[in-house]
Amino acid sequence: RKDRHCKKNNILSYCPSTCDACEVWGNADANDGNTNDNDNLPFFTSKNGRAWTCEKLQNLKERRRKNLCKNLKFYSTCRITCNEEMVLVNFDEVPLPYNNHVRPYRTNEYLTFVSWNVINSTNPIKEGTGISKAAISGTNVGYVPKTGGWLQCRLGSFSFISAYMTADQWSENTESEVSLSAYRDNTYLGGLSLTLTVNGPIFVSNATFPDLATFTNIDKIYIKISVPPYPSNRRTVFDNMLIKIHSPCN
Repeated sequence: RKDRHCKKNNILSYCPSTCDACEVWGNADANDGNTNDNDNLPFFTSKNGRAWTCEKLQNLKERRRKNLCKNLKFYSTCRITCNEEMVLVNFDEVPLPYNNHVRPYRTNEYLTFVSWNVINSTNPIKEGTGISKAAISGTNVGYVPKTGGWLQCRLGSFSFISAYMTADQWSENTESEVSLSAYRDNTYLGGLSLTLTVNGPIFVSNATFPDLATFTNIDKIYIKISVPPYPSNRRTVFDNMLIKIHSPCN
């Protein structure tokens, strides 16, 4: 009976030790929304309590989230979200007073962003672009232009845990081929190729993209649209990017 249940991804993600799945799920949130069955299956901390998912926990204010993460059922289930070294980048701290307002996004408390911008995603200038569907929390999203951009942790190291990613382009094409490259001390470690769509974000995590395991203990990532042609209006959009800091960035 155990073997039969452990074949289901949502069971694997909640019980990685019991199901011998720690290699994939031991350092991941349970049921991260990319299981093949019953996506975002909730969990409960008491018999008649509120239904929770790790995504709901991520979107709480920091003080509330930290208090809940002291509870065994939260920190053993949301193993990434409740790790204090985790940084959730959702771009919502940047004040953008009106729709389509764009500003450069260069740094937060931890990381340096090279050639990134943040945009208010509501009511886009042109309908049908991915920007309007890319936001997971709040209204702001970050994007890298077609020419590419860097995510850096100078004099430190980090791991890229997960992100919601969307294509954005004003053309007949609805997809973009995007490459992410991982580096440590200017040495290329490996990469990840993705097909993104303007129809909405895909959730990129180690559970569904095993190549993301390369993006562990690195100091920079290069993001670029990898397949020509490169229309001037093509962008790679991010929201709710989860980063684990191993050593402080300068």
